[in-house]
Amino acid sequence: MIQKGTSLNIVDNAGALKAECVHVYGKKFARAGDIILVTVKALRHARKSSSRVKKGSLYKAVVVTVKQQFRAKSGFYFKFFNNSIVFLNNNNRPLGTRVFGSVFSALRSSRYMRVVSLSSGTI
Repeated sequence: MIQKGTSLNIVDNAGALKAECVHVYGKKFARAGDIILVTVKALRHARKSSSRVKKGSLYKAVVVTVKQQFRAKSGFYFKFFNNSIVFLNNNNRPLGTRVFGSVFSALRSSRYMRVVSLSSGTI
């Protein structure tokens, strides 16, 4: 589960490497598929001009993987190695053009099918 102050990995090619959660919309804790507000802590590239995001700026993001073990509707339990997010623009579309790694399949039933189609797989 993700709350304020949680350190997050970014799995898209928007240009950031690490982020920190600032606000969770509508809940106390965020799970896979929830929207959060994050601030960028570290950039992926040394050249800052090539990234779409800026260090210290606030962005909306969708949570794609969480460390906390959770139960899917099928009855299986899932657990990922890290907390990961994908940046969103103002229209809730992904900011990057690629998503590295796999994402949770619950995003398929939500309004983030574009994120699922950009990823390499679903679990």
